[in-house]
Amino acid sequence: MMNYYMIKILNELVSDERINSLSGVAKDNNRKVYIEGNEYQEYSLDLIFLVDTDDLFKKTIAFTITTNSFSSKIEVIKHCTTISQIFSRKQIKDVTNYIIDKILEFKNNNQNNQYLNLLNA
Repeated sequence: MMNYYMIKILNELVSDERINSLSGVAKDNNRKVYIEGNEYQEYSLDLIFLVDTDDLFKKTIAFTITTNSFSSKIEVIKHCTTISQIFSRKQIKDVTNYIIDKILEFKNNNQNNQYLNLLNA
């Protein structure tokens, strides 16, 4: 079961016009965390987006969003990098804007690389 923040983030991403043409997969993972004898809940959401970069096939970009019941922070991790960003739970729009910006940056960088390769050929 996804928690409130994960549902809100997912709804914001789905309704954003900048990336509404993308397809992808969302998978939630929940687990119990024990800290100093107390039990807490950790929620995570894995997002995988297929991005059309005008190449022969679509490329993927993935994120993991994590929050838990003992902290008021949301962590966004971009896969295949060491990039991690921490947000307050009150800043859901900042989380979605960060993810969308990274997706668009990924798309633009890959399109630019393809055009450079065509020019050098």
